[in-house]
Amino acid sequence: MTSSETQPTPVDPDASRQRAALRKIAALFGILLVALAARMVSLHQLRDLGFMNHTISDGRVYEDCARAIASGQWACPREFVHAPLYAYFLAAMRGALGDSLLFPRAVQMALGGLSCLLLYRGMSRWFSHRAGLVAALLLALYPPAIFFDLLIQKTSLGMFLVAALWWAMALWRERPTVTRALLCGALMGLLIHVQQALMLAAPIVPAFLLFGRRAPQTPAVPSPRAGTAAFGIAGAAAIVLVLAPWVIRNRVVTGEWVLTTPNLGQNFAMGNDPGGRGTYQSLRLGRGSGEYEQREWTRAAERALGRSLSPGEVSDYYFAQAVERIRGNPGGWVKLLGRKVLMTLGATEWMDAEDYYVYIEHSSVLRWLDRFFHFGVLVPLAVLGIFSTAHRAREVWPLYLWGLATAATLMAFVVFGRYRFPMIPVLIGFAAAGLLTILNPGRRNRDPAIATPSRAMRPAACVAAIALALVCNVGQAIHRQPSAIGLANHASALAATGRPIEALRDAQRAVVTDPSSADAWLILSDLQRRAGKSEAALEAADRAAALAPGESAPLRARAAVLIDAGRLDDAESAYRRALELDDRDARARAGLAGVLARTGRAAGALPLFEEALRDEPEMVDGRVNYGNTLLELGREEDAAAAYRAALATDPKHEEARLNLAILEFNRGRPVEALEQLDALARHHPPRAPAQMLRLSVLARLGRIDDARDEARALLDRDPEREDVRRLLRALEVAAARATTRPVP
Repeated sequence: MTSSETQPTPVDPDASRQRAALRKIAALFGILLVALAARMVSLHQLRDLGFMNHTISDGRVYEDCARAIASGQWACPREFVHAPLYAYFLAAMRGALGDSLLFPRAVQMALGGLSCLLLYRGMSRWFSHRAGLVAALLLALYPPAIFFDLLIQKTSLGMFLVAALWWAMALWRERPTVTRALLCGALMGLLIHVQQALMLAAPIVPAFLLFGRRAPQTPAVPSPRAGTAAFGIAGAAAIVLVLAPWVIRNRVVTGEWVLTTPNLGQNFAMGNDPGGRGTYQSLRLGRGSGEYEQREWTRAAERALGRSLSPGEVSDYYFAQAVERIRGNPGGWVKLLGRKVLMTLGATEWMDAEDYYVYIEHSSVLRWLDRFFHFGVLVPLAVLGIFSTAHRAREVWPLYLWGLATAATLMAFVVFGRYRFPMIPVLIGFAAAGLLTILNPGRRNRDPAIATPSRAMRPAACVAAIALALVCNVGQAIHRQPSAIGLANHASALAATGRPIEALRDAQRAVVTDPSSADAWLILSDLQRRAGKSEAALEAADRAAALAPGESAPLRARAAVLIDAGRLDDAESAYRRALELDDRDARARAGLAGVLARTGRAAGALPLFEEALRDEPEMVDGRVNYGNTLLELGREEDAAAAYRAALATDPKHEEARLNLAILEFNRGRPVEALEQLDALARHHPPRAPAQMLRLSVLARLGRIDDARDEARALLDRDPEREDVRRLLRALEVAAARATTRPVP
């Protein structure tokens, strides 16, 4: 054996570092691909879901506000009381990419992938490289995270900002600078603009910058104490500066100095009613959607106080009412808090409008992931991770505080699955540490940041993890399935996108799931009415009335069925009874006005329409009927204005668009009529009246050949269309006259 054979091969440290860096990049790229693939496949599987092309509740509010911003109303409408950042995010998507709902979903999927990378960068610094990789992979495959990335909802943007905040705070820990402190504060301010309840967590950032690590002495920072103060002040100042524009907007638009949004009192009242459930509850049946709730809260407060109120005064009123209820029933409130603790820790994703469990029925990716990985799995793993990193408590205490503060926001207000999402990145970080402890319990190749709990701590760690596993999962199976309201909301979305048979199926499932849900019976009644099932619709409306005897909505539903059945006198009686129960019901008033107009009392209907539309200006159907009544009275210009106002609220409204096209045609304005028909065709497959009108408009414009071609195409699709055949004959005659006309 030669001497050269006995010498060990020298190790090149640079090459070793390069290989390690390449492995890290490959791992991150793989995690990004997994995250994007899971989201893209889920989106493909959910493409036929009703919610994909129709927003409801808060999603509709944000979409409407984004439309207003994109059209130049930069300060948002006065009635907008939600956290504003997501509305501007959607407006930017509309301006850059168009108004399709696919574009914001695609951007949110990209944000979901970036959130995984940011979580890796952050948790690698808070814990270790391996913990960061595991945390990123867990977030990539966490099914509620995939779900929220696909919603037209602010949760995805909030998740991205939380991951960015913890990355920025980790950067500051490594090398404290004022710039990094400003970044931490700015991200916290943006988070408050996504979820205003996070004001409760805001002090964590300046506290971390003050106490998390002492600043090094540099010429710019003369002493450790001064440096620490500078960082804390910089972080707090950044939060204030980011919040300031919306505070100024509130002053200019609403006339009040409000820090975030003027609905704190309403949310506090909903979540702290000793007789409530701890989650969302509406003031009136059928009016719990985000489009109506602020108006309902305002009207009820003004009715109680007997005067008009500003948004801030409405919030103050409900806050005071909630405090009085708590004082009157402290025992009930304590029980409610206990219930909210269990709801917060439970494996169930509590819905507000779009039900997670309806989504997973339609996506095998979400369904299979949810079987093995959900909140009830995440929490016990996180508890084990907390014990595994307890020796570093002095370093990771901001993570503890963040988890407690975000849980406190749920205790203070209402429990929704999306409201607990700001705590998910921190829980996933600890869960990654817990998972590494389980997978590698020995000392060999362990991360120094993660230690097996000591002999004394192991029993406590096991007991805590097992206890929380039981708390999180026992009794949750009944809730971890589609709810009646979730199914009913999906039925409404299906109906709005022209799928009545599927809509009726889901509405029937809803009342079977929970026969005590008056909301579900109301939606079923409406869908049965549209399907021409009058008797079944009346029965469903009566079931809703029996479940909610003091509410006007079931009587409204009954009246709508009676109108379709031609029983106008009975419908008028039902509307009048509805107004006796609730004289604030603008829809009942508009419905009564419609009956009066249809029974030859158009002049008497106008004041009722006008009062109803003052109370609820975005009531599109009521405004269309108001336009019809004006047209009947010969007020064509006012009727056109009413139709245009309806379309300003809902550009896709079929009847408003068609009626305006007919009116423009009859007024001798075929070009404007054709514009309306083209806009109608962009959103709805043309029906017979629109098709016939289009042929007439083309003929009026002298485009006889185009009209004939379209008429022939219609007959090719449906040879039984005698109306088209007659018009085609007239067009042939007109074309023949045009070709044989003598030249002067």
